Amino acid sequence: MSRASRAAVVCGLSILGAAAAGADPVDARSLRISAGVVRPEALGSAAWFGVGVRARFLGLWLEPELGYWSRRETAFALRSSVRDLHAGVSAHWTVLRLGAVRLLAAAGGSTHVVTSSGGPLGGATASETRVRAGPHASLAFELRLRERTAAFAGARADWIVRRSLDDEQESRFYGGIRLAF
Repeated sequence: MSRASRAAVVCGLSILGAAAAGADPVDARSLRISAGVVRPEALGSAAWFGVGVRARFLGLWLEPELGYWSRRETAFALRSSVRDLHAGVSAHWTVLRLGAVRLLAAAGGSTHVVTSSGGPLGGATASETRVRAGPHASLAFELRLRERTAAFAGARADWIVRRSLDDEQESRFYGGIRLAF
């Protein structure tokens, strides 16, 4: 992602965040902005960024979301990279509530667009993009900070289903802020 693209995303999220000043994030529509560390199976760890909007639909709290991570490595005059852009939806429910703190559980599914590339430094590279779906589950603690703002920290596991290969797993540890609107 280019510097200009990152700046546009940050500006857009800031505008949405500023507009999100209407209701209690515990029981209302809300914008989630999160960041953390993802540990894709057999790849080490990478920074992860995500955004989602939680809303009530047919009696469930659903959260469509987008996320992104990228990892690059250079060794022995070879460069490789992996990127994962994923979109999904989760159903959330409160497991436990104690004052301003609550424990949330979530389960859902995501589609991952994974692009892998590699080659010699300064030479031609080969690239492959795969689209894979799979379920995910998470647990998070959320702390209400103000009337319309909450902070959260949690862990999530994604299972990416691959045909004729073992399924891939990603574990994620993250934190962020939720703003009601």
